[in-house]
Amino acid sequence: MAALPLLSAYGPYMLYVLGLTLCVILGSCVVLVLAWALHTYNVYQKYRHLPGPKVAHFFSGHAMAVRDALSPGKLIFGDLICQWRQEHGPVFVLFFFARSMIIVSSPDGVKELIVQAKHPKDSGTYTRIQRLLGERYMGTGLVSERDHSTWAIRRAIVDPAFHRKYLKQSMTQFNSSSDLMIQRLQSKADGATQVTLLDELNKVTLDVIAKVSFSCELDIMVDGLSPFTDAVRVTLDALGNLSRAPWFEYSPVKADRDKRKQIRDSCKLLRQFGEKCIRERLAAVQRGDEVPADSLTYIINATGQLTHDCYSVENMVDDFVTFFVAGQETTANLLTSCMLELFHNQPEVLYRLKNEVESVIGDKSDVAFEDLPKLEYMAAVLKESLRLFPPAGGTVRQTAEECYINGQRIPAGATTLVSIYVIGRMEEHYKDATVFDPDRFMQQDEHVLFTFLPFSLGPRMCIGKNFALIEAKVLLCKLLTNFDFSLVPDQSFDMATIGTLRPKDGCKVTLKPKST
Repeated sequence: MAALPLLSAYGPYMLYVLGLTLCVILGSCVVLVLAWALHTYNVYQKYRHLPGPKVAHFFSGHAMAVRDALSPGKLIFGDLICQWRQEHGPVFVLFFFARSMIIVSSPDGVKELIVQAKHPKDSGTYTRIQRLLGERYMGTGLVSERDHSTWAIRRAIVDPAFHRKYLKQSMTQFNSSSDLMIQRLQSKADGATQVTLLDELNKVTLDVIAKVSFSCELDIMVDGLSPFTDAVRVTLDALGNLSRAPWFEYSPVKADRDKRKQIRDSCKLLRQFGEKCIRERLAAVQRGDEVPADSLTYIINATGQLTHDCYSVENMVDDFVTFFVAGQETTANLLTSCMLELFHNQPEVLYRLKNEVESVIGDKSDVAFEDLPKLEYMAAVLKESLRLFPPAGGTVRQTAEECYINGQRIPAGATTLVSIYVIGRMEEHYKDATVFDPDRFMQQDEHVLFTFLPFSLGPRMCIGKNFALIEAKVLLCKLLTNFDFSLVPDQSFDMATIGTLRPKDGCKVTLKPKST
């Protein structure tokens, strides 16, 4: 009974406080919504002069198409951009709520945004590569460093470690790692056991980069299992998944929390392993021990034992992770896409390729450096695979100043995606662009300048381009001289974009020893 007078005395005050609190919350929500709407309007006004599907909210047809294109098993985003490119031209804008992205797919755009060094890599995109879910990943390595002057100094330091002379000396290891892969596959070459080529190629390419560049033994080719391999795949898939579902980073669902922990742990594993290898080598150099003449030793010596103002131990760890992830992924995806196309659709190309390998390699157990230039048709096959199935489908730049591309004004500060995938599939650049035709690369004038850029172009062209192509040739020679392949029929022959472009089902095959 004593509570009734208390309630009657303080009840109106409590209601007043509750009402005021609700008004503050609702008012704050209204202010936030209005601020967001104003920002969205300003973004739209800034780019409304550009063609393109103007509204891409979740309830619009365009955004539903984007959502489907970014979902596994659906039309890949590059194909959707191809469709919009036909409708709106080589320069158009997409709006995603308060965000905008300008899609560029023309030689003029490549020349302006890629070949010239004045436009930095996009901050939003490459910050995520630097730190994945808050954990340092590639840091400020050669791929993710945005400041061009700093990048140029580091690139000049590292460049000689990928020189042709060094790669020639590494042919023994290219062949040795390839032979380990062949030995693994021979136990499965019974014509019945299913082999996923992407998995096997991921293992061998990781083994190659570990041994050639860092003289590290990962034991991948012995039992095929390695936490290092899993860590590379987990982090790469995370980059692709975050692009499709940015809310994953903040999801309270336990499964998502566990996945985020796995991703962060994978980043830590890669970096801790890299730092261990680097510090052990650094200590050996300082003691005057005999050390391998690999990329790691070269960089340690070139930087005054990693005391250079622009190249510290942490920078070396950044590049360690970058070389491992990018070096493995590029070659494995290239070869898997190439072999899937050859086995599924190109019996005549495969026949010509086998004949060339037979004529150049013959009964030799190893591929010599001098054999590589003779594999002209193989080089054309690999280039055609890269044109149609580039592992990196595009690169993102942020305009440092206002510029004009194909007559369209691009404001300063704009996020621009140069679509490597789309540029290689345009009829004005390549006749019968969707047809797999390696012969187009047998003639140097068969493609338009600034339209073939699977390794990018200009000063920031991939430092591992020659490494990847040599590795791909050696591996392809070894596979074709040792096995006959049959595709497993019950699989998808589509491509998927999860961080990088690769066959959705990884190219499942059965093998038999090559018939004589």
